[in-house]
Amino acid sequence: MIRAILFSVCLVMVGSIAYAQKDLLTKVAPKNVPGQWKGKLIQGEGGLAREYKFELTLDLEDEQRIVGSSYIQVNDSYAKITLQGALEGNTLTLKEAKIENYKITPAYLWCIKTMDLKFLFKRSFFRLEGKWQGHTEQGKCTPGTIHLKKATIKA
Repeated sequence: MIRAILFSVCLVMVGSIAYAQKDLLTKVAPKNVPGQWKGKLIQGEGGLAREYKFELTLDLEDEQRIVGSSYIQVNDSYAKITLQGALEGNTLTLKEAKIENYKITPAYLWCIKTMDLKFLFKRSFFRLEGKWQGHTEQGKCTPGTIHLKKATIKA
């Protein structure tokens, strides 16, 4: 009986901590989302590669509206794509708009992506993590995940 009560108390405490962290992230997100984010984009089977170097450069036009660009690279292929989106709480919804500059292996096309990312704090870094899906002129792309951390300024 005591174990059941202790277990219930622990569950309530963990839930309270998670809620408090989400509330705090919602408050700090507008100040920390702008800037450069670096990491990787992972795609399921069927794409040019399984893992890509991926970067976002983001700015807030107001408390919710995001503008910026993405940069994706694998081997000698790359693309820079403009994007726009919204910040709601600690969730970013981003939609790429136009490929500005690119190079790609023949017979492949870059995906124009929609991303649903969570603004998180893990292992001493702000992070953006979530899922993406996309399309080319020829149809849907194989979707995947994105894992980014905020670039740090080095002295």
